[in-house]
Amino acid sequence: MSVLSRLAQRAGTVSFGLLALVALDVHGQSQPANASFETPALGSSGRIAAPSGASWTFTGAAGIERYQTPALGSNTGGYNGLQGAYLSSTGSIAQTLNFAAAGLYSLRFMAGRLGAANALRITVNGVQVESDITPRALGTNGYPHLESWWTQPFSISTPGNYEIKFAATQANATLSGGSTLLIDQVTTASAPFALPNASFETTTGSNPVAATGWTLSYATIDSTSLSGASGGKALTLGVPNTYYNVGLADTTGTITVAAGQYSVSARLAKSVSSSVGTCTPLFGYSVNGVRTWVVSLPVPATTELMPYTSSSFMLPAGTYAFTMTDLCNEGFTSPVIDALIINQAGPNFANAGFETPFLGVPLNGSQVPRQFNPPGASWTFAGSNVGIQGNPGNYVEAEPVTESGRQFGSVGGFYTGSIRQEVALEPGVYVVITRASNGSFKLSVNGVTQTLGQRGASMLRPSDNNFLFSEVQSEPFTVAATANVLLGFEFNGGTLTDIGVDTPRIVKLGINPPPSVGLSLQVDGVAAPPQVIAGGTLTAIATASDSDGVQRLRVLRNGVALSPENTAIAPASATSPLAVTVAPLSPGN
Repeated sequence: MSVLSRLAQRAGTVSFGLLALVALDVHGQSQPANASFETPALGSSGRIAAPSGASWTFTGAAGIERYQTPALGSNTGGYNGLQGAYLSSTGSIAQTLNFAAAGLYSLRFMAGRLGAANALRITVNGVQVESDITPRALGTNGYPHLESWWTQPFSISTPGNYEIKFAATQANATLSGGSTLLIDQVTTASAPFALPNASFETTTGSNPVAATGWTLSYATIDSTSLSGASGGKALTLGVPNTYYNVGLADTTGTITVAAGQYSVSARLAKSVSSSVGTCTPLFGYSVNGVRTWVVSLPVPATTELMPYTSSSFMLPAGTYAFTMTDLCNEGFTSPVIDALIINQAGPNFANAGFETPFLGVPLNGSQVPRQFNPPGASWTFAGSNVGIQGNPGNYVEAEPVTESGRQFGSVGGFYTGSIRQEVALEPGVYVVITRASNGSFKLSVNGVTQTLGQRGASMLRPSDNNFLFSEVQSEPFTVAATANVLLGFEFNGGTLTDIGVDTPRIVKLGINPPPSVGLSLQVDGVAAPPQVIAGGTLTAIATASDSDGVQRLRVLRNGVALSPENTAIAPASATSPLAVTVAPLSPGN
């Protein structure tokens, strides 16, 4: 996704200046083509097996599915665009990606399932990179619900082409029986470093169980029956329902870390459903036995493992052991942790939880605290019915309820509007990960709205019939140079209720290696001579030796783009040229 500009050779008489050509590669570092499975476009709901032209290879019971358009209250959400890939029985999808640099990488994606349990196996060049994942069974009557997932870091030792593959593993979970795994919005991310055994699958001994790579104190690694687990085991910090509800887990070895900004993603649950208070997980590092806590993870709300991403924190360059504990203010419910991973991160949004200004608690059972366009919130609110909303009173239904904090950003149903904030970003490829509830919105970058809408959770909380929040991920976007970037959440229609967004996080996927772009000029069919005659025909040609090709080619005269311009997206061949013809030539720079 680098922006490349190059002055071409002199192409005119003394009345001519220089012709400038700009080639823009927009797809970025090792990102899958058709990552959200929107091509080929299907009709209103439907399913097609192994479609051609989809950029993926499908085997067995696998293809592309168009989500059913959700009505108010239906259990669907957690996806990007209008389509996703489906797998059933032992079907699979695969794509070959070019990894331009050696290093650690992770795959991020949305996933969910309907029907019988079916585990998802993820491989890179045939090597499994994560424990089998069994997404939670959410949704009814064909309305799926997807959640954010990721793999543990895997190593690319030599730059080149590698096949990524998602395969279902249970032959008896058949399509005819209504069983499907669903995958959406697949992205790759450079992993800064890997924690040992961070899905906690490798253990030794019994009573107590020891986790490979970790030293545990009042913490256990157990086979878990909690839904939403990566593999079959998870870490419990503390001993539930006892006074030993605070646990410690320290890595047994040290890891060398480059200076940078990082965040933590994990799947979290509380260990006991009936207990009132749940402890807050803390993550930090240890040097010479002295622990420093750098970030807290959200307090888990349910006994189902759900995805959460922390705020970002800075680490100086150094060699560290890493550590986790939990902080308990009340109750005896220990947190359960699975699929722990460290991300490269962007800066934090100011007031990411929308807790300022505080709107107060509901004064009666029917009140929903709400203020449109509130001052002092660090966000810009534009449009109708846009602002901050608090969790509703006890008897209010069909409203979003956030589990971390008491308030969230809100865009009113059937109204246009946006919530925006400017952040300082360094060059790189980024996504925004957001906890969202109900309805559809799009991420905007400097006022330009992304193609795909993201739909937050439409699952109803069984206790109060209000809407849950879940973690969804934007399309990748690129920042070419250090700059203040305006990021926004834009209303995308499709709901009668308020859309809630909460605790957005910026994750850096990596730095895009610049492609090698060739730019040439021809006049009247031959290479442009030092001098040309006004009135000739100029042809500008751009080629790219890059996995994603060239996306745009423009010719400018006196700083103004001429028409036509070539804007072919993702040419079939990375070296396929784009060309622009300008005729007749006239003087200018």
